[in-house]
Amino acid sequence: MSRDNFIPSALALAKELDKNSKLSWLGDYRKEQTGLLNKAQFPSQKVEHFKYNRLDIIDVYDFFQLAKIDSQSEEMTLDMRLIENLEADYEIDRIVFVNGEFCKSLSQICFHHITPFSKANSEQQEKTLIMLRQQDLQYNPFALLNSALCENGILVEVDENSPDALIEVLMIYQPCAVNTISASHILFDIADNAKATVISRAISRDVKQEQTVLTTTRSIINVGENSDFTHYSLQLENAHSLHFGTIEYNLHSKAKLDAFYAATGSNLKKMDIQVNHSGEYSYAGLDGLYVATDNQQIDYHTTINHLLPNGTTNENFRGIINGNAEGVFNGRIHIYKDAQKTLAELSNKNLLMSEGAVVHTKPELEIYADDVICAHGATVSCMDDESMYYLQARGIGKKEAELMLSLGFINELLADLPHQEIAEYIRPVLFSRFDNSCLVVDGGNVLGE
Repeated sequence: MSRDNFIPSALALAKELDKNSKLSWLGDYRKEQTGLLNKAQFPSQKVEHFKYNRLDIIDVYDFFQLAKIDSQSEEMTLDMRLIENLEADYEIDRIVFVNGEFCKSLSQICFHHITPFSKANSEQQEKTLIMLRQQDLQYNPFALLNSALCENGILVEVDENSPDALIEVLMIYQPCAVNTISASHILFDIADNAKATVISRAISRDVKQEQTVLTTTRSIINVGENSDFTHYSLQLENAHSLHFGTIEYNLHSKAKLDAFYAATGSNLKKMDIQVNHSGEYSYAGLDGLYVATDNQQIDYHTTINHLLPNGTTNENFRGIINGNAEGVFNGRIHIYKDAQKTLAELSNKNLLMSEGAVVHTKPELEIYADDVICAHGATVSCMDDESMYYLQARGIGKKEAELMLSLGFINELLADLPHQEIAEYIRPVLFSRFDNSCLVVDGGNVLGE
């Protein structure tokens, strides 16, 4: 596979899927997206959105066959699927995808109205198509590929009478998926006056797997008037993975979004997040952590559109980069002319732990209203020498001291999570990417053995 024949190969795969698809109601949509893909070009570094991405990784693999569930799916251990203490403390609906396909036998759906695309009635089909078409993806050929392969998806409908149970979306990638493509779609329709909490998690069954699946994911979340949506998005695949994901939120009047993102680095992990403040007095709180080491790449692009007055955005992302890894953060807040009395704040802080580590950070404000309060800022720094000296002078080794300071750097965000089970789960996962053989990471504390 090479970058030069990426688009032709993608088109061939999309046409093959369309020919064999059992979901005819998605046919016109797939053809629309295939047409856009046909007009697209593989991005070069002259394209701003992909400027810092090392897309030459595409040359290494021949991806163009679809990933499938293998016969070992049923043997997957329960321990891998669960977040400790979450099952005991909450009622949970679990939606499981294996290699990009919905897996009914591993899923657990008891409380909410959750419908696979293959089971959607005519009303749900119409709703799904409206949601799929509401975002412009033409700038991103990987998102267009995902849409052209639209077949495996789930529609989740939550109303004000829905039970207060968590929804976990678990994406599992198995060794049999190497050198393949997966495309999945998750749609959430949160009705007026409703409340929902979703935990989205992507993991690799074999963390030592040295080849990869090209993962494309798309999530669309409509949050109705006076509704409350909490979203955890954890991208934790193995270090050889290649992931292109998009998440779009549409917030109506007085809607509230609290979102937390965490990602470990890989060959390339690129997440595009868009929040549309489509109603007055809507609120969006976005916190994120990313960790990369060795030669990994990780990229978060966020776009916040304030379309109407009295909206609030509070965005805070932090990254830790080690080895020769490369991090990218591009955060853009667009205040439209009608969005008076908007309050928007954006912060991105990065910690470099080695001489070879690189971060490209670009916070942006584009303001067309004159009665707003907005602020943005970014920092890139190394370990504080004074703090390192203080710890080492008390007998703590250099590596232990680095990890203790790193944990302090991200713990401020983790400590504020409403579900501390997620914080307890994510701390050791993030730090497992570094050489912490001399450490025990337990409940947020770093202790020498």
